Amino acid sequence: MVSKIIINKHLTKDKIAFILICAYAFMIPLGTVFRFTSEEGSLGISTILLTFLVIVYIPTTVPILLKNKVFFLLLLLVLWFSLSTLFALDSVISGYKMLAILTVYIFFASTITKIHLPANRLKIFFLWLTIGMFFSSSLTLIDFLGVTDIPYANESNIYTQIGDENIAQASGFFPRRSAMAAYFTLIWPALFILINYFQGKLLKIYVVITCFTSLVILSLTHNLTGIIAIFITCSVYLLCGDHINLVKRMKRIVCAVLIILSFFCIVVTYFPDIINVYLFRLRIPTYVSGIAVEEVEHQKESDNTRIFFLKHSLKSLVNNPVGHGYTKIWTEKYGFKDPHNIITQIIWGAGIFSFIWLSLFACVIINLTIKKNTLNKELFPYYDALRFGLLSWFITGMAHTIICTGLAWIFFGMLLNIRYQCTNINRL
Repeated sequence: MVSKIIINKHLTKDKIAFILICAYAFMIPLGTVFRFTSEEGSLGISTILLTFLVIVYIPTTVPILLKNKVFFLLLLLVLWFSLSTLFALDSVISGYKMLAILTVYIFFASTITKIHLPANRLKIFFLWLTIGMFFSSSLTLIDFLGVTDIPYANESNIYTQIGDENIAQASGFFPRRSAMAAYFTLIWPALFILINYFQGKLLKIYVVITCFTSLVILSLTHNLTGIIAIFITCSVYLLCGDHINLVKRMKRIVCAVLIILSFFCIVVTYFPDIINVYLFRLRIPTYVSGIAVEEVEHQKESDNTRIFFLKHSLKSLVNNPVGHGYTKIWTEKYGFKDPHNIITQIIWGAGIFSFIWLSLFACVIINLTIKKNTLNKELFPYYDALRFGLLSWFITGMAHTIICTGLAWIFFGMLLNIRYQCTNINRL
């Protein structure tokens, strides 16, 4: 009798946890709508859900952090950051605050590994994510086109200036366009992959519409990195992802090319200003784009700051090999700035230890994301969706600091969860 009660309690907790994850998936693409204020670092309902799940599962997740290679390495990085933050050039308190947030996300990912996630639950999760993306992208487009004013949508009022022309950027329900791009570049490849595996024409059409609308919105953010990340990720998937024969693979590639061409035709037709924006972002020679030399040079300087920060973080190892913790990078030229690069952030924060850590973590992740024959066929599409979504998110992280993207940590936890299901081991 006692054992049955314990099992029932566990099942109830598991069901509630899954419902909360689905609610989180729906809320995340809608950003500020479910936050208490419109500020970027504002807490919200999604934060409450995340914290609640971490607290409830913490007795079972602590052992995972110590036994699992992936989480142990993440915990090791956090411990090193906690030491190196003492040498921070920026605010020490701010450094520990960011470190605390990062730690909660790591616990959140470990929590996801403890929840029962068969194929049918993964499908439900991605359907809720699709619904959130549909509302986010469609409402953003309606507001951007001026059809009607949508509360909380595109309120950042940021423009890309090219000469005397100010071209409005879409930011959706986020304080920054890059924050929106971080989520869209994570979700888009996952939904693109799952289109072939959702049953029912209406459902497939709904997912296709969501993908198309969200890609249009992403292009309107003027976020070149996001577009490139999606293009690279989907190209890699079409060429070598999934277990299909050559004929099916060629059909998918042809369909993808047709979709991309139709997308570009629509964007160029209805948003002609976008052409100059991306010529500007790509630093196309002036005789092709008609953009002034000074403007192209300004864009080059903006792009080169990331390389500048990386070089500076490497030079700083001479004076401080321990690192500066999870804080902003400091240079004489720019003062305190976000490094806008995940790798630079880790090198700046962990010093010499970062090279050891990055090497070990890369080996573990490569082993994790390579398909094994033991993977269940029903879980294959979701496994691909998760790992290629994370790849796109990581590429975006080369131009933006997006470590604290809650949905990425859910994807990461689910990826581990699938490996646990298919290998029945607790070490990866």
